[in-house]
Amino acid sequence: MSQTALGEKLGITFQQVQKYENGANRVSALMLLKLAEALSVSPIDLLSDLDPEVEHPLAATPGASKLLADFSRIKSKDLQQVVLNLTASLAVL
Repeated sequence: MSQTALGEKLGITFQQVQKYENGANRVSALMLLKLAEALSVSPIDLLSDLDPEVEHPLAATPGASKLLADFSRIKSKDLQQVVLNLTASLAVL
């Protein structure tokens, strides 16, 4: 898939896709989920190529990979938003 086609699926420019691909910009958790959906893969599949020698915040957080996998199976965009709102609210506690 071209960067342009992926950008169109994600609602971003191909330049932004390039920045993600080159590591110039970090990918947010929400964008990771959108990328996985656009590529028809699990978010875990996208994270599986991470260098085990490098400390990754998600990898160090117990349950993070399960949370991403479960979230990716929620089909309703409205329910996904409810989960995102809930986690944002809990994060400030």
